[in-house]
Amino acid sequence: MANQDSNHVDRVPMAMIQRIAEIPEQIREKKPLVHMIPNSVIVSLCTDGLTALGARPLMAVAPEEMDEIPRYADAVVVNMGQPTCQKMEAAEKALLTAEEYGVPIIWDPVGAGASKFRCDGFQKLLSLKWKGIVKGNRSEVSALQSGVLSHQGIDSVGEFSLQMSPPDGRTWAVSGPQDLVFDETRNFRLGHGEKKLMLTGSGCLTGAVMGACYAVEHDPVPAALGAFCIMACAGDEAAKYSGYGSQKQALLDALTGIDKKKLTEYVYRIRENL
Repeated sequence: MANQDSNHVDRVPMAMIQRIAEIPEQIREKKPLVHMIPNSVIVSLCTDGLTALGARPLMAVAPEEMDEIPRYADAVVVNMGQPTCQKMEAAEKALLTAEEYGVPIIWDPVGAGASKFRCDGFQKLLSLKWKGIVKGNRSEVSALQSGVLSHQGIDSVGEFSLQMSPPDGRTWAVSGPQDLVFDETRNFRLGHGEKKLMLTGSGCLTGAVMGACYAVEHDPVPAALGAFCIMACAGDEAAKYSGYGSQKQALLDALTGIDKKKLTEYVYRIRENL
């Protein structure tokens, strides 16, 4: 398995920056319905964040609904935090229903290397025939690709190898000090600098925002890049505050106010730092 540092990684091209910058306005115009299978830790933050951005969140978790609700959504986000056998069943049904009806999919394998139960269950979900975006941190993605347990939670601490051109037809969005987005033919990197946002659940909210982006930008690569940039841009504003509660409020306000001008300036700035 190749390490991410040994692969050629491209700067985000100008044409893609222009596409990314249009995403917030497109979300507010379309008001996409984002169905999310959440976990209880982050459901409120993700609901508020999607609403602030202009999307319409729908949090449904029952397996009995997964043959129906995903087909009518504009995007489906499956967050695997706090997995149970019932949640695994719901996730499988949601992924297959969304794939059948051509609904954009974001799959977030939260804590993939934390336990054998997660590792085995997530491998089964990954083996299903669906396309979309796999979003996780380096620890989660490395565990998912290698099948080796890290026994870590949601944090990504240490060095992890990644397969940067996975032959599965999916797009992989990997968060970290430098966010990576890659598929079989394209590899992009975003260097945001030091991330100072300390909110629990901000990574899961990134997955929810990615769902809203994918609902309006149907190429998964700029959709994933757009979500990382939207969250990082809003996070920079929120990080100006020292209090935990103040940061949360500031993040939601920043998502509400993000626009084409702010996002364009942010992406150009970080692009020049690579």
